[in-house]
Amino acid sequence: MRDAEKTAILTKIGYLQLKNMGCYLVSTEVKVPAWSLRDFTNEQDRHFIIDLIGIGWKYLPPSQQYTIKVQRFDDEWRDEKIIKEPILRGVEIKVSRSDFKNGFIHCGSHYNYIMVPKDLVDKKEVYRDIGIIEVDLENFKFVKTRAPYPHKFEGLEIVRKPTLKHIPNTYVEEIHSQIGRTLTNQVNRWLIEEMVRFQESQEDV
Repeated sequence: MRDAEKTAILTKIGYLQLKNMGCYLVSTEVKVPAWSLRDFTNEQDRHFIIDLIGIGWKYLPPSQQYTIKVQRFDDEWRDEKIIKEPILRGVEIKVSRSDFKNGFIHCGSHYNYIMVPKDLVDKKEVYRDIGIIEVDLENFKFVKTRAPYPHKFEGLEIVRKPTLKHIPNTYVEEIHSQIGRTLTNQVNRWLIEEMVRFQESQEDV
């Protein structure tokens, strides 16, 4: 299997894995803002496009829940209890040693992962706060299930879980906006391709 084919299949697997992790919004190739906590002194971290990123919810324990004031449609203010907060999960895909050595975004999300073919990298080569997902491409199997149950994978293993990173809410809002732009651009390109095909088919009639 060529590297391009490996990247394509791992991207699809990563997308479904993020959905399994509870992300309600997922996109590929999203521009990550120049967050002040990014380590740009590290040459391997000087990247601005993340392969996959998803937004889900983190439910807060009772001791961390809080109340905010919100304005109703009738201009009245009321208390609203916050029991969950958005959480970002990012996945970088590496399919070869050279690709891995080129580096990737290390802290673009609350939880950061690297997804690789089985035995491509050693744990010691990856920062300890980054999760590692290995996919055995030769033995991988996908089992579709009905919502709301997660899909089942055989040949996928989370070798190491990531460490939670604390990032500002404004950053989450920016990522949400970037995902919207990315998805809109992807749909726009698809629509243009479809319209060109339609036009060509009309000319052939």
